[in-house]
Amino acid sequence: MDKAGYDLLNLIEATKPADFEDVGYYEDTGSTIRYGCKDQVCFYHESTTE
Repeated sequence: MDKAGYDLLNLIEATKPADFEDVGYYEDTGSTIRYGCKDQVCFYHESTTE
């Protein structure tokens, strides 16, 4: 990897995740997916309606 690649990797690793939450509905599978980050802890939860 070149210097620009290492610089980008260092920047990504040093960046803290922002707080957000989103929900996706998938009619073909009957799944609801809730994901996001809160206080720098990211989460993912999938549930089905079956």
